[in-house]
Amino acid sequence: MINSNSFFSSGIFDTHVEKNHGFKLIVQQFYALLMKRILNSMRNYLALVAAALPVLFVVVSLIIEQQIPKPQDSPALLISLDRYRTITVPYTQAYNEIRSTEFTKNYDYFLQQSKTVAHIRDLSSNLTDTCVNGRPTDILSYLTCIGERSLMDLNDRHLIAVDSKKNDTGNLTTITGFFNNQPYHIPPLSLNMISNALLRQYSVANNRTISVINHPLPRSLIEQVSDFESQQFFGFRMASSVVFGLGFMMAAFSVFLIKERMSKAKHLQFLSGADGIIFWASTFLWDAVYYTVSVFLIFIIWTIFYHTDALKDNLEVFLTDHRMGYTVLLYIMYGFSQIPLTYLMTYLFSIPASGFAWITIFNIITSKKTNEKCQSIFDYFRSSNATSHCHSFDSST
Repeated sequence: MINSNSFFSSGIFDTHVEKNHGFKLIVQQFYALLMKRILNSMRNYLALVAAALPVLFVVVSLIIEQQIPKPQDSPALLISLDRYRTITVPYTQAYNEIRSTEFTKNYDYFLQQSKTVAHIRDLSSNLTDTCVNGRPTDILSYLTCIGERSLMDLNDRHLIAVDSKKNDTGNLTTITGFFNNQPYHIPPLSLNMISNALLRQYSVANNRTISVINHPLPRSLIEQVSDFESQQFFGFRMASSVVFGLGFMMAAFSVFLIKERMSKAKHLQFLSGADGIIFWASTFLWDAVYYTVSVFLIFIIWTIFYHTDALKDNLEVFLTDHRMGYTVLLYIMYGFSQIPLTYLMTYLFSIPASGFAWITIFNIITSKKTNEKCQSIFDYFRSSNATSHCHSFDSST
């Protein structure tokens, strides 16, 4: 540093130079070394990409987790023909019996009211069609013929059928419903179609209908506990994504150090008076800032997904109450242990690319311990939630 009070009396050799020393020299060296790391990080795309990798892995993991269906009670299902596209409905009737023909007319009405395209086949008439050779036939013979021609057509299109005829005494009308047992919900559908046709036939108001809803029973206590256990894998997948991304970022810190050591630039800095403690302190400070920014972005991503309610139950383990303190402490311990360890490992390599690859592998493997700690914390709170849920269930019963 040139003293402002100095002046040139006879030449440049008369210039008085005052060197920094003490605390002033420490600050100057620390600032210079820190700016060196900052400028290198701005020009080195590897460092920028490595800092974004942990955030990217977390976002991808949360998006995938969001698509996984969560365990819940099965919703109610309305049994209706509208769930099917095109069907063929064969039926038979007794033309000389008014109750049979009225029932068939009402049955046809409900078929036409549905959104499904229903092709009706009156097997009692002289119909000329597939498996009907211009003469009346019974439903079983017709369906047997269809099945022999195409089993796929029988299972996909022929779902229900109905037979309406007089009984042997001739006093009563016998109605028989047929159903295909391949779709699970066809038996109640066939019965409901017959019930609605009879209701329309014998009721005063023709606008009344019967709706059938299949409402599964709620999950049992054992099934709910099993669901809680299956959700514990979220902690494992999330921790794996975090440590995998951080493993790349930590290894990226070694590239510049190996390059600087092998090019003798570090040696020249020490020959020029740079202090070793200041050198490593400035290096650690900038890498810690890089690490902190990445971790802060991870917390922001967690908070965003937490408030979308899609993963609220899973992310509350890391963000709510005193649990956030555990999570922050875990990240601090990981950063303060992994960054110095990466510095030590740089002395094992002379090629920056090789050092980056091997340190990445080492960081990912050793980070499994961190993963286990995350999983144990997650399991602890998950088990406590499951236990309290079981207690509330027992008390309610």
